[in-house]
Amino acid sequence: IVGRRMVAHWLAKSGADKYAYEVRLARSEDGGRSFRLAGVLHADKKPAEHGFVSWLRDGKELRAVWLDGRKTPDGGAMQVRTAALSAGGPANEVELDARVCDCCATAAVETALGPLVMYRDRSEAEIRDHSIVRWQAGRWTVPRPLGAEGWKIEGCPVNGPALAASGHRVAAAWFTAAPAPRLRLAMSKDAGATFSAPVDLDTEAPIGRLSLTLDADGSAVASWLASGGEGKARLRLRRVLPNGRLGAPLDLATTTSARASGMPRIARVGDHLLVVWIEGGAVQKLRALWVPTSQVPRPL
Repeated sequence: IVGRRMVAHWLAKSGADKYAYEVRLARSEDGGRSFRLAGVLHADKKPAEHGFVSWLRDGKELRAVWLDGRKTPDGGAMQVRTAALSAGGPANEVELDARVCDCCATAAVETALGPLVMYRDRSEAEIRDHSIVRWQAGRWTVPRPLGAEGWKIEGCPVNGPALAASGHRVAAAWFTAAPAPRLRLAMSKDAGATFSAPVDLDTEAPIGRLSLTLDADGSAVASWLASGGEGKARLRLRRVLPNGRLGAPLDLATTTSARASGMPRIARVGDHLLVVWIEGGAVQKLRALWVPTSQVPRPL
């Protein structure tokens, strides 16, 4: 959303292959009262996988970041690409990384110095750690690692990172299984140019599926799913101060650990957090909860 401009996207089949789908767009200029179709996000016409889209403000425009499989039908790798969305549609499409993990969601935020993108990378040796790319001095930077745990896995874990930003402050969180399953978080004071040493949010068999926001005091609040045993999962919140100190985890709800439980999301609205998640079971339900930020524990 930028002003009264809103954009919606969805996936639509583009070929016979199971993973052949494209990202279609609709846009509104009146705050969502009406929408009109706005074509396809990506410029290629390949019947291949496209998705895992992240949106962010980029000045007065909107910007999309997505996983792009236009080269995979010919044996190539999944890419991360980006494009600006103006009144005329998507423009200035750029490849950010030519070889990335196939189905871990992207993350993108606007900082005081421009866009910042994070995603799970993929080396030729199948190391699937995370990388970041920034807009700097009129161009996109070369991807650089964040975390560098050395997780080698010959398959996609379907567990992407999370970002939150306010001005020059940025928080980044991610899942890794090197050397064992854990969630990590790092902070930046310079719009992502450098990050603090990561701290571990959860090392007790976390499932992942992270979401992230920044509180008014600069601390980060993360949400994720943690194992609850017997196919269950706990929806948790945890606060991390700018100096890396952690508050105690706060368990909010219970759902299923299956993929059908989706990816919970949090957003800060004033002095409250809006938490949204899927409650699993025979009948799935979309749940929402307002949580005062004061209820998310601080370090003792």
